Amino acid sequence: MAKAKKPVDCVATRSAKAAGKEPVASAVPNLFAKAVQKAAEAPKKAKGTTITLPKSLDTEGKLIGESAILNNAVTEAIEAGAEEKAAKNKGALAKGRLMGYAQSEVVKMTAKMGILPPTPVSVVNHNGESVTYIMADKSQQNPLAAEQVALLESVLGPDKAAKVIQKRTIVSFNFVTMDEQAANEQSKTVFDVVAEVVSKALMADPRLSQEQKESLLLSTEKTYLQPNTIDRAAELCGGDAANIAQFFEAIGSACVRSIKV
Repeated sequence: MAKAKKPVDCVATRSAKAAGKEPVASAVPNLFAKAVQKAAEAPKKAKGTTITLPKSLDTEGKLIGESAILNNAVTEAIEAGAEEKAAKNKGALAKGRLMGYAQSEVVKMTAKMGILPPTPVSVVNHNGESVTYIMADKSQQNPLAAEQVALLESVLGPDKAAKVIQKRTIVSFNFVTMDEQAANEQSKTVFDVVAEVVSKALMADPRLSQEQKESLLLSTEKTYLQPNTIDRAAELCGGDAANIAQFFEAIGSACVRSIKV
């Protein structure tokens, strides 16, 4: 097998090649060869690190002292992790069953009473053990998607739905435009100009082009429930349990429901 050639550190001169002679290395360093050499010499980073626990044994071959405590701790940690994961999955399954039942009962109570039942809502078994069914109004934080609005309109009717939703316009800066050079003051970016005139009327400033002024702000419109709409579920749905259930389904994350132990 032919030996691999070692990279030459210098570039051979063209004149030597043209003369059919052995190339003579010039004084120009071959940066590619040096890079290859450096890469080959670079220490390889080990994949991970292993810490081996001490193994102190008694005459019968059993672990003793701190060695026994540390070695057993690894086993206990692994077992506890597996038990915790299993318990978490079991708890999630149990909470899921209770969520469906509790939500159904709350809907029935709401239809019967005409208002949401007083909180906290406790779910109690025959042994007196209980968990809490939570309904958290997040309607002012979580906007409604277009699909949710459409579903709400199908439950309440378009006119009634229009009275319980509100549109909010969120304005932000267009950072692409902010990074551009100011049209009539090339030494500054749009951001620089905005920083100077933020307290003045931007539209009156001649250093920005009309296009930059018009594209500077981005506007996003989002739809939210009106405050206290969730408390009016029974009224809005005419006291009909099926409609109340659909109402809560429609508003989704605007009303976060969960089971707390």
